[in-house]
Amino acid sequence: MSSIPISNPLSRLAPLHRRVLGRPVLFETAYTWLVVVSSLDIVFTWLILHQGGYETNALAARIMDRFGLEGVVIFKFSMMAFVIALSEFIGRRRLASGRLLAYSAALLSTFPVIVGGVLMLVCLNRPQY
Repeated sequence: MSSIPISNPLSRLAPLHRRVLGRPVLFETAYTWLVVVSSLDIVFTWLILHQGGYETNALAARIMDRFGLEGVVIFKFSMMAFVIALSEFIGRRRLASGRLLAYSAALLSTFPVIVGGVLMLVCLNRPQY
């Protein structure tokens, strides 16, 4: 028996790590949750607005008055990108502090989503007069 090395065709597709400026990101799981939750926040905001509701975040409401829903989407995703960049910056200097910021941002972002979800359930279950 000869020992011919057998290459795995999937080896080229070995784990691909997300990179920022050539470095792997530090808190990919937290960032994924932040993006998911922030997206849900925008979806619920849109649904609530189309049911006759209003934006309760005062700054977002002012942006919406001036630039519309598109402006709020840009604002919310800009804030999310800022938090991710700040978490990376801090995390490269103090890992625990960066991790705390990233996961806290993801956790705090769930609050408007939970409130929006509850409001949507209330709207869907109220009797139509």
